[in-house]
Amino acid sequence: MSSGRVGDWQATKEQKRIRKSEYPSINWLRHRINSQAAIIDEMILEGGFTIENIADRLNAVESKTYSITHRIRRIKDHIAHLKDGVGDSRGKSHGMKPHDLKIKKNAQGHLGFEL
Repeated sequence: MSSGRVGDWQATKEQKRIRKSEYPSINWLRHRINSQAAIIDEMILEGGFTIENIADRLNAVESKTYSITHRIRRIKDHIAHLKDGVGDSRGKSHGMKPHDLKIKKNAQGHLGFEL
């Protein structure tokens, strides 16, 4: 997990527009490419995915399969870190600044960044 920075909202807005990373090993929010955090970031940026869809993708790309309940908790913790840090049940973001991004959920439960 990475600490949030002042420019994260603008970087997310720009990423939505150009869809490329400045660095080959980390995404625009400084999460390692192909890590759980980066996969969650990308799926929220793309939009059109529910928490359950993201959980399924994490299980599909990782060698170890976890229960959907476990994955959903992990995704909610990461969303808390992306937003304001409140609600991180694993305490992983303790001491790390949240990204202060706004995430919306539409009527179908699809997540997306509010830009």
